[in-house]
Amino acid sequence: MKKVFTIVAFFLISVVVLNSCSKYEDGPGISLRSKKARMANIWKIDKITDLDTGNEVDQNEFMGFADSSGASSSVVLTFDIKKDGKIDVIATISAFSLTVASGTWEFVGDTGIKISVTSTYMNTAGAQIIEGTILRLANNELWIKDKDNYQMNLASDK
Repeated sequence: MKKVFTIVAFFLISVVVLNSCSKYEDGPGISLRSKKARMANIWKIDKITDLDTGNEVDQNEFMGFADSSGASSSVVLTFDIKKDGKIDVIATISAFSLTVASGTWEFVGDTGIKISVTSTYMNTAGAQIIEGTILRLANNELWIKDKDNYQMNLASDK
């Protein structure tokens, strides 16, 4: 009986300790892969939420791809994040894909991320810098909250 009690107590303590180890608000609680290894992936936008209203935002409108005439095409953005700190942003319309921006990314502290990208197809004035807080970083899920209080949920097929 004492062995059973010891095993149950050890299990409960392990659950409490491992759940408190998570750096990210929404997990995962524990991972065997480093955060850099989990970040290095090909990500697609799953959904964007306005955290002030709780409403889901159309990603084409959010990214500025919506056409006011009503004749818009759906643009799918893919973020190819590499382990060496480089990032490519690829836009796909139908079967046509084009790298629209390239740059770098880095972790800031335990839960922050900073992305600096420059357009590869337009003449823009320097790099665009995006900073946010990582809420979840799993092997196939990445949730980032930006400074304007939008949450972008990204997913990977890997």
